[in-house]
Amino acid sequence: MIFGVELYSTTASYRSNWTDLVESFTQLHTVLKIMTTAVKVEAAAKSRLEELQAEIRLRTGQKITQQELLTRLIDDAYASRPEVIDSFRESPVPLSESEKAAMQQGRISSGVATDETDIDDILYG
Repeated sequence: MIFGVELYSTTASYRSNWTDLVESFTQLHTVLKIMTTAVKVEAAAKSRLEELQAEIRLRTGQKITQQELLTRLIDDAYASRPEVIDSFRESPVPLSESEKAAMQQGRISSGVATDETDIDDILYG
């Protein structure tokens, strides 16, 4: 009878621990699902990512996951935000020296001195 009580007590304890473990795992799984987001990537971009991953492994001997590689690429892009943002502009900003020179070639002097008030009067009346 004492043995039966101990066995029941031990079984209940294991059952309680198992229940706690399953509950903890479920909570962790929920958190991880929230933290992980799927991103759709074109097949060509996925292929380049795989090539880059393979080249890193060949040159460094380190096996990295695509998630680690993407995280590094995002961190690098975040650190150079102005360049990344400018890469999405339709035209480069600021103008290159050759573009500035081309704009200046088309200008002519009217021979009349103009100041800000003259420009305001002409534009706004």
